Amino acid sequence: MAAEMDKYGVKAIEAHYPVEVNEENYYLYQRLEKETGIKLKQGCTLLGMQPEIGHIRMGFEDAPYAFCRAMRQGRLFHTHWNSQPLGNYDQDLNIGVVEWQQAEAALYALKMHGYKEYYGVDINPERMPAERAVELNCLALNIMNDRINSLPHEEIIESYFDPENHRGDIELILTKTMK
Repeated sequence: MAAEMDKYGVKAIEAHYPVEVNEENYYLYQRLEKETGIKLKQGCTLLGMQPEIGHIRMGFEDAPYAFCRAMRQGRLFHTHWNSQPLGNYDQDLNIGVVEWQQAEAALYALKMHGYKEYYGVDINPERMPAERAVELNCLALNIMNDRINSLPHEEIIESYFDPENHRGDIELILTKTMK
């Protein structure tokens, strides 16, 4: 199934490994190294964050802020993308179905931090085949990234750092890109 999803940009399927290497689970890391070629370096950070938008929003948190907190500490290992109404139970809805702006703002924050890793799609497809859901979610991420890449970043940064001389400029820039 994963091989068929390559056309949508799927590069890997997540495997869960413990965050601490010890005698009881060392064989898992040996197998990981053998199967993937990934080698664990001495002093490598094994404890990191993998924030999921759904869990962030269940806790009434702001997605960009949550990602930035992990990045500031050098602990952002991976990201999980879906959508979720505030509070509620973990629904794993398609990306952007609820609060598109939270996902797009989180992607922008990742870009500003120089994040160049993969995005994990963590969804529970409703009323559609899994492959169609992956296609739609990859499309949503690509649309958001294309829009972010088209923004005049220097103007945004100038406006952010000199608000006195740029009142309303960021809002105007973002409003114009919604055409």
